Amino acid sequence: MTKILEKAKEGKEIKVEELSVRDFKWLVYVLYCKEYTITISNGILKAIK
Repeated sequence: MTKILEKAKEGKEIKVEELSVRDFKWLVYVLYCKEYTITISNGILKAIK
């Protein structure tokens, strides 16, 4: 899971379909707590600082 978090922090796109519901919720929560802007469009999650 930390690999996915690091990927998101770098601004890389993450396919939502590759995540379990639990992992998706965790990732969104952690990014939100770290004050990232989260965009989800067409099954792709992207985090922007």
